[in-house]
This record gives sequence, C-alpha cells and structure tokens, in this order.
Amino acid sequence: MTIKIPNTPSLAAFSWCTTKEDNLIVLGGSDGNLLNSDLFIIDMLEETCEFKPTDFEFSTGMGHLLLYKDELYHIGGFNSFGVNYKMKMGSGKWQALTSSHSHVTNQDELELTSNTSVSY
Repeated sequence: MTIKIPNTPSLAAFSWCTTKEDNLIVLGGSDGNLLNSDLFIIDMLEETCEFKPTDFEFSTGMGHLLLYKDELYHIGGFNSFGVNYKMKMGSGKWQALTSSHSHVTNQDELELTSNTSVSY
C-alpha cells in the first residue's frame, strides 16, 4: 500500500526510530547529492510530516537513532567523527555524549560505555 504524505523529504541513508505513538522520527540522510541534518516527525495515521529545527552540528547519514524515555540519541553514521549525541525531545538542542561508544541492547535500551567496542 502506498501512502502519500505531504512535505515528506525524498531521502536515503537516514537515521530513524519510532515513538510510543508510532510516529516515525527521521534525522539526516541524503537526497542523492548531499547529506543533511534535518529532523522530521512523520505521523502515518494523520498523514502529516513536521520539520523540527535543531542545532545538529553536522550533516549525517546512516547513523542509528533511538528514542529512550524522553531523549533522542544519535549514534554513529557518516560525518559523526565517532561522536554520539543526545537531545531532550522538544528542546532542539543536541549535546555530545562523553562516552563515545555505545551498546544498543534492544529497541528500548541503550548502554553508554567508554569501551572501545561498539555493537548494535
């Protein structure tokens, strides 16, 4: 089934996760020419796409995105330089994490470590 939602970007290689309300959060990605740092929240039931301005410092692609409690975590990806970030939902302000390695145990759990190994 094809769903046409107005204002959704045409992207590949983006980071994404879902919310408790089954909305889709999309960060970064590529339009085929350039990587970007845009953040969108797509509501499949209401068929809306909302752009959310943030202060994300770099254009990214193929990272991992996780919503844990009320914070959004961006892990890895092109141009991340090994730095992971978190943002409290609604604030629009990302902050670099001091532990730059992570272990995602499942969709609802994230462990931040100082170990040199990274697993997903």
